[in-house]
Amino acid sequence: MLLALHRLNDALCALCKIGSVVLIGAIAGIMGAHVVFRYALNAPLFWAEEVSRYLMVWSVFLGAPLALRSGEFIAFPILKDMLGRRSRAWVTAFVHLCILGFLLLALLKGYELAWRSRNQIMSTLDVSFVYIYASLPIGAALMLLVSLEAALAALVGSGDEETQ
Repeated sequence: MLLALHRLNDALCALCKIGSVVLIGAIAGIMGAHVVFRYALNAPLFWAEEVSRYLMVWSVFLGAPLALRSGEFIAFPILKDMLGRRSRAWVTAFVHLCILGFLLLALLKGYELAWRSRNQIMSTLDVSFVYIYASLPIGAALMLLVSLEAALAALVGSGDEETQ
């Protein structure tokens, strides 16, 4: 099961990385075009700032599983460094179980928020907010899979010493 979850997370994280890069590139392109249109052509793109903001939200939620998987979130390793290997594995598992609880809550509440906002429309484009708010439950689900893998890996003793 752990190997299958690892492979699934490999594939999903690869897609997240590609998605984040594409979104950041799109933001740069949109804002660059916005500057040209506003100052060179005196015809600003009225939708550029709002769309860029929502693309940034999506890029954050697609990038978060990558940061969680590589241990790039803020951590305080002092306690873990004082523990032995077995205790460290249990602490790592406990931390990821706490993260799982939070992410499950974020997934459920994010889904509720996205569903409730399905009839709200962006101010500059005729697009439902459900597409923006869907970033929260999708990002939480992706991070949940990563954290589940880390917790299971720690419990079976094959956890990466560097990860959370």
